[in-house]
Amino acid sequence: MTRVKICGITRLDDAKLAESLGAHALGFIFYKESKRFITPANAKNIIKNLTPFIIKVGVFVNEDPNIIESIRDFCGLDRIQIFYDDKNMYKSLDPSIYIPVFKIKTESDIKEAIKLQHLILFDTYHQGLHGGTGQTFDWNLLKSVTKPYILAGGINNDNILDALKYKPFAIDVASGLESSYGIKDRKKMFEFFKKIRENQVYL
Repeated sequence: MTRVKICGITRLDDAKLAESLGAHALGFIFYKESKRFITPANAKNIIKNLTPFIIKVGVFVNEDPNIIESIRDFCGLDRIQIFYDDKNMYKSLDPSIYIPVFKIKTESDIKEAIKLQHLILFDTYHQGLHGGTGQTFDWNLLKSVTKPYILAGGINNDNILDALKYKPFAIDVASGLESSYGIKDRKKMFEFFKKIRENQVYL
């Protein structure tokens, strides 16, 4: 069973829709440079209206661990997705809570990532941007990966079935289901989950 995380949530309506369609997790981006940035206060207001059965993920970039923990406690987050330029920062993070992000250019990036015991999120490398680019990387690089991972980067209704052929533990989608930055497109959302259900790769 492949799990689904809908990222870049900024509105309660979108969160509730994702939840009703069967998303396993929702992502709230606390990186201020992101076009999908949400304040902790707004995220908390959305989260308090969700059921306990969907995982709430805070997304951070090069953030101070103390600030991350403060926002986690304030919002009631279940997991933390984090990108650090300094990959040594990942080694001290609790694998039951933290999801390290690796931006993939070559196979060496993947080899570095799988040395960690964490569940890794593989995203597309783009100079100066941290996710939400709408671009994929070469998924053939994943063929040698035997441990569970999360696949992100440019996933949409046109390529979701191709993405799932690589059997990721989970997929992470943001821009591919939007009508504009931070605003989900209802039609795209319904089509996305319908495709997954009809191909029996999602329960």
